[in-house]
Amino acid sequence: LGAGLSLNDAGAVTLLHLIAAGTDTNMVSRGGPERAEAAAALCRDLLARSPLPPVEDIAALGKAFVQDSLSPGGCADLLAAAFFLRSWQSAL
Repeated sequence: LGAGLSLNDAGAVTLLHLIAAGTDTNMVSRGGPERAEAAAALCRDLLARSPLPPVEDIAALGKAFVQDSLSPGGCADLLAAAFFLRSWQSAL
């Protein structure tokens, strides 16, 4: 958000970082450890090219995950928790 991104776009970039940095157990469950690691590598590559990738590039990656039946549900849960904590902090 400090970079001027909307909450949605900042969330999309944050989700990329979460996928890139960890092992999403939902992706492992759906595609196996190799495909989950390949998805993480794609996120790392995208972030290496640009720390704030264009939304279109993120959307294309999302479509590739859908075609591959991969869903970063674990990382999405972490992102949801971060959004909750941010809104809770803002309310204080």
